[in-house]
Amino acid sequence: MRFILQTSKPLDVEHYKRVTFEGIPPKSDDNKVKIGINIRQDLPVLIRPAKLAVVTDAWKFLDWTASGTSVTVKNPSKYVVRLAQNVVLQPSGISGSLAKTYILPGETMTVSMGESVSGNTKVKFFPASRYGVEVPSFISDLNKK
Repeated sequence: MRFILQTSKPLDVEHYKRVTFEGIPPKSDDNKVKIGINIRQDLPVLIRPAKLAVVTDAWKFLDWTASGTSVTVKNPSKYVVRLAQNVVLQPSGISGSLAKTYILPGETMTVSMGESVSGNTKVKFFPASRYGVEVPSFISDLNKK
């Protein structure tokens, strides 16, 4: 199956979409009782502009900021960043959960940590490759607001 993206202007950032395929069972003319099963697949699709350089570690561009009882992550890059939802502050070990498993270019997400995040200087998170494969955890600086 081939998809063709048509836009009015060239893309300059990656896009993240989902494609769902579902099988349609054949129609039967007999009146016997039968059990049918539909199979559905929901696949993530990353759309990368042809002129955008390939980067395999886009998570290094994320900006993490702490304030009060929350942590904010911003993606200033042109790349979709895929990662696990769990984040751990260091040195306290306080953990929180992101709302999604990806951050779009220019997007900002806030995680409520449930307690004060003061005194923490790093954030540990668990990125995934462009294909959703887990890669080693990454530790980034945690800036103060």
